[in-house]
Amino acid sequence: MGGFTGQTNFSVSQGVRMMFYVLHPNETSYKTIEEVPDYVDKATVYFTMMLVMEMILSWAWKGRPLRINDGLTSLSAGVMSRLPDVFFRGVEVTTYIYVWHHYRMAELPWDSPWTWWLTFIGVDFAYYWFHRMAHEVNIIWAGHQTHHSSEDYNLTTALRQSFLQKYFSWMFYWPMALFIPPSVFAVHLQFNLLYQFWIHTEVYNGLKHCNIQHGLFSTGESTRHSLKMLM
Repeated sequence: MGGFTGQTNFSVSQGVRMMFYVLHPNETSYKTIEEVPDYVDKATVYFTMMLVMEMILSWAWKGRPLRINDGLTSLSAGVMSRLPDVFFRGVEVTTYIYVWHHYRMAELPWDSPWTWWLTFIGVDFAYYWFHRMAHEVNIIWAGHQTHHSSEDYNLTTALRQSFLQKYFSWMFYWPMALFIPPSVFAVHLQFNLLYQFWIHTEVYNGLKHCNIQHGLFSTGESTRHSLKMLM
């Protein structure tokens, strides 16, 4: 996501679990923001593998491939949305760090599982309200509507992100900066984003509810799903 320089060697198991938000606190807790890996960058190979799998399954299931023109449009939008992060730390993390340094009221321990789980719920909760407002407030919708402009619903659609969207989402995470360390927040911000990728598909029948969600707004599904898989 830009600005994350921590180095971590992932096993295949960890890489796959990263995509489904089922890594454990002891695998993903860091003391400083500089130690946090760029999980989104490391997920590129898994993005590619899942896209190829979806293309094959779509051909076998529907008898037709995914539309190349629509997929390329989605991929292009995704690349454009990421360009600022190549040179600068993301606005969500930058503003979060500012609030943390100047206004924090308490400091939860970065290595506590309780802090990890609280952040897990907090990021998902904040994203829910951002996504809901993105569908109800015109100016925020202007920065989000690109994501809903595709006529198809597949994994490339998850990458169809607006260049402007992140400039509206940062404010929803500010309350967490009053007590949750930036390093913990940065981990969950990335995992929450990665989780959004694989639910954008019609190939898996069990994800039909996500297609409905795409016409409405996020329902905090990542929290419920991850808790179920970890317990």
